Amino acid sequence: MKSIPAVLADRYELVRRVGTGGMADVYLARDTQLRRQVALKILHAQYAGDQSFIDRFRREAHAAANLQHPNIVQIYDWGREDDYHFIVMEFIEGTSLKDLIASKAPLAPKRAAKIAEQVLAALGVAHRSGLVHRDIKPGNILLTRDGEAHVTDFGIARAASGDTNTQTGTILGTAYYLSPEQAQGLPLDGRSDLYSLGVVLYEMTTGRRPFTGDSPVSIAMKHVRENADRPTKIRPGLPADLEAIILTAMAKSPEDRYSTAAQMRRDVESFLSGKEVTAVLPSSTAVPHDETQVIRKAGPIQRAATQRPGWLLALAIGLFVGGLALGGWSLVNLLRPAIGGSEVPNLVNRDPRQAEVLLRQRDLEPSFQGNEPDESVPEGLVSRQRPDPSRRIAKGGVVKYWVSSGLPFVAVPNLKGIGFSEARVRLDQAKLQLGEQVEEFSNDQPAGTVIDQNPRPNAQVRQNTKIDLTVSKGPETATVPNVVGLSENQASVVLANQGFRISRQEEAAPQPRGVVIDQEPRAGTQAPKGSIVIIVVSSGGPGDAVPDQ
Repeated sequence: MKSIPAVLADRYELVRRVGTGGMADVYLARDTQLRRQVALKILHAQYAGDQSFIDRFRREAHAAANLQHPNIVQIYDWGREDDYHFIVMEFIEGTSLKDLIASKAPLAPKRAAKIAEQVLAALGVAHRSGLVHRDIKPGNILLTRDGEAHVTDFGIARAASGDTNTQTGTILGTAYYLSPEQAQGLPLDGRSDLYSLGVVLYEMTTGRRPFTGDSPVSIAMKHVRENADRPTKIRPGLPADLEAIILTAMAKSPEDRYSTAAQMRRDVESFLSGKEVTAVLPSSTAVPHDETQVIRKAGPIQRAATQRPGWLLALAIGLFVGGLALGGWSLVNLLRPAIGGSEVPNLVNRDPRQAEVLLRQRDLEPSFQGNEPDESVPEGLVSRQRPDPSRRIAKGGVVKYWVSSGLPFVAVPNLKGIGFSEARVRLDQAKLQLGEQVEEFSNDQPAGTVIDQNPRPNAQVRQNTKIDLTVSKGPETATVPNVVGLSENQASVVLANQGFRISRQEEAAPQPRGVVIDQEPRAGTQAPKGSIVIIVVSSGGPGDAVPDQ
């Protein structure tokens, strides 16, 4: 088998290897056509004949190429050279989150939250495009020297509307970060990625992974049937709001997690700005019991049944004895909500009238708290509630709810005069989307600069509104014609027809007076229309006749 060529596709020149993985190596390379650095991901040669690996490699290229976002590593190209399949990607100069955790963890809470916020921005785009990443882990999060996070490696990503199950007999993804449903080979949606990000946040803030084991299967089983230690047990002093965000993301059931990346991102942003978050700490970290979970691995299906913990019996006895000491009536009052109360239903995404009917059917009292902007819940539906779903409260208890007024309004930033890449970043920061892009020639702005936008700067629009941009192609150019040997008048006409202006110089020469003997720029070069072409005209000698005009 041939060694990797020094130049792939007659264009990408290898510089050095910067990373290696189980199925591919990553090289720093130079795009000789566009004169820029790129990252080249090259599939290991031994997989060149394995169609499943080739399909996965191709899927990564196709999946990420359709996702345009500042926090997603861009895919530029992909191809094959001999036995080597390769993907050409944006080169991120910095480090991976995996390396940062290894050297610096535990991270400062706000630094960890800021990284998570950017990953959630990327996941929001992927999920809205119907794509589940399925392998969110520190090694797939790259950090620039400025701390900007970029999500990479969509190799096992799947469309949420398509085959989102784990492959039969295989656990896809990395065991330390698997969601319970992924470990069991169940259908997945974006909430599985949120679980994995919760695990990443856990590791960033504590310096430890929540579950470890002797094998990937044993670790996956713990994701299914065990609850992790609270982060504050490992790192006392960790902010309670951040702990609540982590544990909500890591809830065993997808129904108990954040419903969307946007919802989780809003809580992370609230934490970063010192505002109240919607996540609440669970009342207990007890392990679920009397349940049998299924883990799929390469080979037969294994079943693991959890056991009823004995401390429940001890707790019941303790409550009983305590109740006798304090008076039986106090124990009855203590347990009445749990025995005779009502379970709070999930009202989010319901019509308010339907929500109120549902509450009254359970002898609970609805209390409308007002309208609020919401990124994830459509206008007119319940956006949040207190208490949370599945809590038991006394009959007649009040359940507060808020109704979404739709996406909040934001001011359109002024993008004129800045580069296109910077404009994309500012749109994302303003929670706006890039709309139609039109390129026009401009003599005033260099290529790649925004010269116009719609809507106009400072206009108030809903979040996620698309902003159309007109981008400069630079000045329009034309080929400089050859006017050497023509008369001055003839040269003037030819150059004017091509859109050039003329500057005349005169020089003594043996050629007849009035003949063009030199020009700058040279014939055949490209120059902006409207620019000046200098023509040098012969002044001839004494008695020289002026050539015919």
